[in-house]
Amino acid sequence: MKKVIHLIPDEKFTDFVIDSFNKVNNIKNYFFCFVYNTESRYTRSLALEAISLADIEKGGRLRTIFEEADIIMVHILSLNHSKAVLLFPSKKIVWFCWGGEIYNHHPKLVYNNYKYLTRKIRTKLNPFFFLKLRAKSFLSTFGIRKDLFFYQNKAVRFIDIICPVILEDYNIIISNYPVSKGVVCGKFIYGNMATLISRSYKNTGKSDRVLIGNSATLTNNHLDVFELMSRMDKSDLPQQIIVPLTYGDDDYKKIVIDHGNRIFGESFMPLDQFMDIDDYLKLISSCRYFILPVCRQQGMGNVYAMLYYGATIYVYKDSPIYRFLRRENFSFRTIEDLCIEKVFKELNETQILRNREKIELLLDETKTEGYIKSLIDL
Repeated sequence: MKKVIHLIPDEKFTDFVIDSFNKVNNIKNYFFCFVYNTESRYTRSLALEAISLADIEKGGRLRTIFEEADIIMVHILSLNHSKAVLLFPSKKIVWFCWGGEIYNHHPKLVYNNYKYLTRKIRTKLNPFFFLKLRAKSFLSTFGIRKDLFFYQNKAVRFIDIICPVILEDYNIIISNYPVSKGVVCGKFIYGNMATLISRSYKNTGKSDRVLIGNSATLTNNHLDVFELMSRMDKSDLPQQIIVPLTYGDDDYKKIVIDHGNRIFGESFMPLDQFMDIDDYLKLISSCRYFILPVCRQQGMGNVYAMLYYGATIYVYKDSPIYRFLRRENFSFRTIEDLCIEKVFKELNETQILRNREKIELLLDETKTEGYIKSLIDL
């Protein structure tokens, strides 16, 4: 029986990970979370145990568990997770890359997150943001500043398997981090049709609505899309512009709401209060269009849902999501198309049905166990 340690934050899909791995035979799982308090916000399972690095380092029960483990699975390469990898470099290490740990911390990738207007807002909110970014990069590279980027660059050398959200993230990692020559790409999806998408809304009647972005984070480049839409004829704009802003940067949220109200007036509908997941899925399933103006992998849950619900998705050509959609042969459009055509276009029925079938196959509930067994055996 393989002993597998999971280092995983307390997040919305932690219960899915615990349930999925515990269903697989011949695996003894341990689930640990680095937290500053013992109250779980999301996870219902009692299998998740709160620990600290000091608990591991001082020996005793925890140290023994780590030393006897066959595999350490790191769900997001955070600071504590990177340090834990360095404590046990000879173990088989699996890194489940969520995206934020690379796109928000690698200096080159951070800079590429922003389009023109958003880059100006980024500088307005933090006047020396990009200067500090270059300084941090220099200091981390030479070990003067021991931050997340510093520890990630040390930890990735000992990682055996990288499980990205999409394959394009893996390609970005191996091009920008000093990974080992023997590293391989694994596969795992944090959810399936039952947990990510409500099938009951697939035939929801579409309203003349557009969904823009997935959060109040600057990587959504809201203002660049707003500016593009402001140059379109008002008669060609959807009647309602829905913008999810329930989490992220509060100062940026105010800027987005201010610009949205000024440009779109009563058509603008910011979602700045948390909604029940079922209500949220019902709302977005009624949108004909979905603009995801990110230059990184982000909001894939929304991408899967909107493809299934039959919306026309618009993304930037320089986004890894664009490359993912092309590689998987989904029907979609680009924000560059919208810039040229200045009119929204719906997918035809054949394209909608093909997208839906591909999502059903991608998120098939029966595949999760196979993904796990492959990771154990690699």
